[in-house]
Amino acid sequence: MPNLFQQLRPILQRSTGLVPRTHILIFTPMIVLACATVIYFSLHSLLADNRVKASLTDRFIKKSWYRLVYNVVAIGGLGLIGYLFLITEKQAVAPALLDSAIADLVGILMGLSGVFIGLAAFSNYDTAEFLGLQQLRNSEENTASLNTSGWNSIVRHPLYLATLLVLWGWFLLSPYDTVLLLAVFGSIYLYFGARLEEHKLIETFGNDYREYQKQVPMLIPRFTKWKKKTEKK
Repeated sequence: MPNLFQQLRPILQRSTGLVPRTHILIFTPMIVLACATVIYFSLHSLLADNRVKASLTDRFIKKSWYRLVYNVVAIGGLGLIGYLFLITEKQAVAPALLDSAIADLVGILMGLSGVFIGLAAFSNYDTAEFLGLQQLRNSEENTASLNTSGWNSIVRHPLYLATLLVLWGWFLLSPYDTVLLLAVFGSIYLYFGARLEEHKLIETFGNDYREYQKQVPMLIPRFTKWKKKTEKK
């Protein structure tokens, strides 16, 4: 079944004489993918902002439901980006990497490292609270504690580090323009998203978090600072 872009292309080609018909809209799916990615990352950060959260929970959403709704919106947005990615024509931007065994090996190692770090770091979080299920059972917000053990003892944002490794490992294995777009935009979002998140953490933990910032790097691990993971209570 032809996708939406394929259906619209002949109509728009006939309605314009600005460029040759064979070239019109060749980059439109890529532009849509780029715009959707920017909108998704912007919305994701906006909904995570404490002021936006307070405004929405005062007017539209119960506070106990907010985290769950936030996750549903995030998953739905990822699904849309995934669909746009699949229907967008891909072109190799680094053809030399396509037949490079070294690039494949490094890409696999980066991807597996990202998955390992992500799973290991995620185990240090309360899964029910992260998903928003704990908040449904208990509408009162839990008093958060600053997590500085395990992977958080060597890098402040281990989940972001894991995502970066997966994104760029994916690009080494599949060096196409669509993958590069997601890797670049994802990297920019993760950097600025980490900065925005740290403003909230400073509001929550104050000087304790500022000291943590001085001792532990944001995205590049310092393995000499490893501290044993604290058991979750």
